[in-house]
Amino acid sequence: MNLNHPSFLDQSTIQLYSDYAGIQTLDELLTHLHTIQQSLKKTGTSYRCIDQYKFATCRMSRRFFYTKVLEFGKNQHDPFLIDIGCCTGTDLRQLHLDGYPKGYLVGMDSSSHYIDCGYDLFKDRTGCPLTFVVGDVFTDLEGGGIQDYDGRTAIAMAGSVIHLFQSTDQVIQFVRRLTRLLRPGGLFVGAHVAMLNSGSVDRIQLGNGGDGAATDRRWTKRFYLGQQEFESILTQNGFVDIEMETESRIPLHDQEQYLPESSTNQLFWLSFCATYAN
Repeated sequence: MNLNHPSFLDQSTIQLYSDYAGIQTLDELLTHLHTIQQSLKKTGTSYRCIDQYKFATCRMSRRFFYTKVLEFGKNQHDPFLIDIGCCTGTDLRQLHLDGYPKGYLVGMDSSSHYIDCGYDLFKDRTGCPLTFVVGDVFTDLEGGGIQDYDGRTAIAMAGSVIHLFQSTDQVIQFVRRLTRLLRPGGLFVGAHVAMLNSGSVDRIQLGNGGDGAATDRRWTKRFYLGQQEFESILTQNGFVDIEMETESRIPLHDQEQYLPESSTNQLFWLSFCATYAN
């Protein structure tokens, strides 16, 4: 990602950092984001959302269900919203700015380092209005963990999580865990990369050297859940009023390439909103 031409910095993102963190100039913001990116990379796990500065933007606010989430939260009692795989908590801070009820925004991530970097990213280590939980959604934690919200959660949000799972069974386990988390009538919303039908894609992941040039070529096989199968999993686990929208996904050609028989056209972003009826 070339910081001389920061395409990810639209006006809404610039406004977020101005309103929340008091960062007023573009140069200051770019320097700040680069510093945070380098800190995030110290975990040893490489995610393209970090390489591409996606951690810095609020992606859920662009989804079709965002207004519904805000209205739902304002009209519910104790409207706990849990962002699973929250990374730096960018979406949660945008929700706070947009008026989601105070005290009910919770972020969960398996990396305490990502959460810690979020405090530095938004300069709110003292007085942050959010609650964060470190752990794995599949793991029963001791007191203070995610299980404290079982049956009490109004909205479960999973942005860029489901496409990290490498089998249908993992997705099924994840959805079943959310049915324990959500209260009847609660919402499950999110977005992930999907295909029309479940399958695997062969791709070359191109690693960049310090000068930005591609220096490493590594073939990987990645599983992506099909849209139709995902809808079926939701239905089988008690979800109704399922809404979905698709958006084309354009790969960065300097960072990834696909085998000809694994057409990139079959990969797309899938946004969804479903109500837990049980």
